[in-house]
Amino acid sequence: MTKSSSNNDEGISGAFPATDNGCQATAPGVVHSGGNSDSTDASAQHSPSQRNKIGRQTKSWTARGIAWTGVLIAVIGLLFGNNLIFRLFQSEPNIEQQFYATYSFKKGPFVHPKIIGDLIGWVGDQGDQVVSINLLDSQNSNRYFGEVSRALQTDTSRVAWPWIYSAKRELTFGVSPSEYWGTPFDAYRYLGSTRSGLDVLHAKRSGGGAGVSDHLVFVRIESDSAVDYPLLSDVESSHVGTVEPEVRNRELIKLVGKILLGDRWYGTVEIVGNDVVVRGRDMAERCRYGGVTVMEAVEMITLMNVVCKEDEANQLPSARVYRAPRRS
Repeated sequence: MTKSSSNNDEGISGAFPATDNGCQATAPGVVHSGGNSDSTDASAQHSPSQRNKIGRQTKSWTARGIAWTGVLIAVIGLLFGNNLIFRLFQSEPNIEQQFYATYSFKKGPFVHPKIIGDLIGWVGDQGDQVVSINLLDSQNSNRYFGEVSRALQTDTSRVAWPWIYSAKRELTFGVSPSEYWGTPFDAYRYLGSTRSGLDVLHAKRSGGGAGVSDHLVFVRIESDSAVDYPLLSDVESSHVGTVEPEVRNRELIKLVGKILLGDRWYGTVEIVGNDVVVRGRDMAERCRYGGVTVMEAVEMITLMNVVCKEDEANQLPSARVYRAPRRS
């Protein structure tokens, strides 16, 4: 019995599976290292022309299989939607990496409405002043003092998230804007999330007068970390070495974008994928097309010397489609 001592032979023979009878299969043209060196498997031997023919056939069938697979995927994509191919090759989200915030827009404890108001800023200012707020340190702070209330659902014909507001008296956010007069408040209502993962809010702000500014706000909440240092008085003057910081967690709400809807805007907002479809009019457009209240008509002619059309609107508002910002 001849015993092979070549490492190369062992590596080649080990790359082939065992046969049904427990013996190791032999690669074409290679002598089995455990058998007789004088005996070879004649059926495994092929001439160079035969091996070339087998190789060409194998490549041909492989190419055909790849081609037919591509055609099948394309047909399925045409039949069941343009995004199906993307979804087939899109990896599932990692549940372990999902972040669950302490505060929410849909259930208590709610994000304080004054925080959303600070992200929006003043109507008279341009651009963004406050773009990120730490929720963990802000919710119960003196800066955002005030009770958070949840308005009763007045429109029972459709399912909608409630208005969350902070004011000195109870508000219902119905169809009459006169209930706001004389009451400063911040309020928002959750509308949904875009495909890219941004939360969309309808926010209202009032300084106590007749005007109420309406915005669509795109925000996201994410985890973050920061460091704290001890007070100077807590560090001994005789302390030797460097004072190390203490790391703490934060939950940041970040402003990604906003759309000014106008003064006392009324209408509907629909989120379709990454598009936001807005149908509605503010007071200036309702003054032009019809649909203002008597008090709004008096306000327009008194303050701006504009005569409004008080009849019902004879033309429905056209849809304005906004592409939501990317999740940065």
